[in-house]
Amino acid sequence: MSCTICGGKIKTTDSRSAETTGRTLIPENLKDVSFLVWRRKKCLSCGDKMTTFELSYGELVRLNGFSSAKAKSVIEDLIKEW
Repeated sequence: MSCTICGGKIKTTDSRSAETTGRTLIPENLKDVSFLVWRRKKCLSCGDKMTTFELSYGELVRLNGFSSAKAKSVIEDLIKEW
C-alpha cells in the first residue's frame, strides 16, 4: 500500500480486532461483519495517518450471499466510499 497523498511507503503502527477496542471503530456499512481487523497506518515520507478495516473475501461473500462477481463489485463500491 502506498500513501494516497505523496505515494510514499506506509507502515502499520497499530493493529487489532475492531470488536475488542472498547469503542466503536467499525463503519456503519460493515456492522454485520463477525471479524474485522482495524489497522492504523502512517506514511514514512509525509507523516499522513490513515485507518483501514480489513475483512476476508470469504467473509464478504458470506455476509451478502454474493457470487464472486457481485462481491468484487461491492469491494469496489466500498473503496469509492472511503
